[in-house]
Amino acid sequence: MTKIATRADINFYTENDVFNTELTRCVTLDEVRNVAGLTVNTTDTDPGKLVRLSDIEQDNIMVIAGDNGRVIKFNLSTLKYKETQLGGISWRAVVASEAGYTLVGYGGYTTFSPDGENWNKPKQMGNKAWLSLARSSSGVYVAVGSDGNVMYGMENWIERDGGRYCTGIIWSTPQTVGGNIWRTVALHGNKGAEKFFAAGDQGYAMESSNGKDWERYTANPQYGSSYQCSFCKITSYPEFTRYSARFGGTNGVLATPISGGEWAVQKFKEGDDWAWIMGITGYEHTALGMYYILLTEKGNLMTSGRILEGGPLNGSGRSLLKHKDRIYALVDHELNRVDFSEADNMSYTSERLLAIDVPDTECLHCMGVRTE
Repeated sequence: MTKIATRADINFYTENDVFNTELTRCVTLDEVRNVAGLTVNTTDTDPGKLVRLSDIEQDNIMVIAGDNGRVIKFNLSTLKYKETQLGGISWRAVVASEAGYTLVGYGGYTTFSPDGENWNKPKQMGNKAWLSLARSSSGVYVAVGSDGNVMYGMENWIERDGGRYCTGIIWSTPQTVGGNIWRTVALHGNKGAEKFFAAGDQGYAMESSNGKDWERYTANPQYGSSYQCSFCKITSYPEFTRYSARFGGTNGVLATPISGGEWAVQKFKEGDDWAWIMGITGYEHTALGMYYILLTEKGNLMTSGRILEGGPLNGSGRSLLKHKDRIYALVDHELNRVDFSEADNMSYTSERLLAIDVPDTECLHCMGVRTE
C-alpha cells in the first residue's frame, strides 16, 4: 500500500516549505487542499482523512530506470527527483498505470511500486533477461525477453482502510516461444479485443490475444532487421478505443502489424546509413497533423524519413514518450523535454530536465508515466 504522506513528503512537492514543522506528522486532506498547486485525487469529503502520496502526485510522476539497480522517481511538475537502488539489477522496461509502476530487467527480476518510490523486494521469475513489458486495458501484463522467454501477469488488488490498492503483479511461470530474443512488446487492436504483439531478432514476431497462447512467425524476412522498440498509440472514440502499434528496429525498419502475420514496413536512413530506431511516439503537429517521431541510437529525432533540425541529443537514444502533449527523450544519462516548432520544417529545441552522474559503462534504459 502507498504510504501516508508525511509533512516532509509534502514539502518535497511545494516550493515554500509550507510544512516546515512537525515533519513526522502525517497530513490531512484539508491541509493538502489548502496548499497552492497541490490537488488530491479523491472524492472523500472528510477533511481529517489522511492523504496518500499517490493521491497527490497523480499523473505527474515519471519513473526512470537503468543499470546497477538505478530507479528514479521524477516529478514532471517540480522537476525534483528521488533515487533508489534496487540491487545491482539492470532494469530494462517499466509500465505505469492506475495500479502503480511495474519494472522488469536482467536476471529474471521484476518489482512493483504503487507510487514510484516504495518498491516491493525484487523477485526472480526465471533467470533470463526481461527486456520489454506491456499492459492491456484489463490489467493483463506481458513481459518478453531473451531465449524466447515470455510470461503474463495480473494485478493483485485488495480492499484495506476503506480503499482499494494494488499490491503487485501475480506472474505466470515463464514459457519459451522460439529461441530468439524478444526485445519489445505492445498492444494492437480494439479495446476488449486487443492483442499483444511482440518482436525481436531476425525479424521474428508473435501475437497473442491473452498473453498465454502465442503464434510465432517471421514479420519481415526480406529486411533481416531486429526490432528494438515499440509504441502503442491509444485513440478513443465514444464507441471504442483502438490501440495502434508501431515497431522500430535496425536497418531503418518501422513496421505496423496488420493481420495474419502481415506487417506494413517502412525504412528510414540516417545520412548514408540505415537508422537504428530506439524509440517511437506519436506527435500531433498543429499545422501538419499527426506524425510518428523516431529516436535513433545516435540521438537524432526523425520523422517522414528525415532527421529533424535541433540535435543530436547528448547521448545514445534509449526511449521516447509523449505525455500531456509534451515529448520526452531519454538518452544514456539524461532526460530531455523536446519542443517542436510550428514551422513546416518541424525543427526542435530540447531542455535537459535531469542529468545523472554515472560511469560511462552504465546508462538509463527506460521511463514510464501514467498517461491520460
